[in-house]
Amino acid sequence: MGKRIKFTDRRICVGLSKTINIGNYESMKVHANAEANISDDADFDEACDALLDDCIRQVIKYEEEVLNG
Repeated sequence: MGKRIKFTDRRICVGLSKTINIGNYESMKVHANAEANISDDADFDEACDALLDDCIRQVIKYEEEVLNG
């Protein structure tokens, strides 16, 4: 197995899109994006999961705003 690479000032970005049916044969795509700097000793998967949770909440918020006017 190879040597573990050390990273400094890692930046991760996660995005999520959803297409919403708004009726009358129309749809709207909403997208949320989250970015963060993480340290070398941070767990990458946990950081991605946290950012994805933020994106999911934001997309749900957008969807509710679009569908409820």
